[in-house]
Amino acid sequence: MIIQQCYDEGVADINEKIKRLMLEVKSKSGDACANFAASYLDDASRMESDISDNADSLPGWVGSEMKLNLAKQRLDNVGLIRGSCKQ
Repeated sequence: MIIQQCYDEGVADINEKIKRLMLEVKSKSGDACANFAASYLDDASRMESDISDNADSLPGWVGSEMKLNLAKQRLDNVGLIRGSCKQ
């Protein structure tokens, strides 16, 4: 239970960082970049949900580890979008 809480807190922290990056993208980049970033996050969230549902049925911490890794990947990708769309 404690380990799961650590994974959940890690994902929550990453999601908070993503929200802050999205605010930067929206305020410092054009609509095209902001719309692309939002679309990417929607698509990534749907994919993650499907994968997580399947991974949760596996033994051990595979599902939780995948959720954390996928959240990190979303953060990296939004950072990439922000960095390439600076005005």
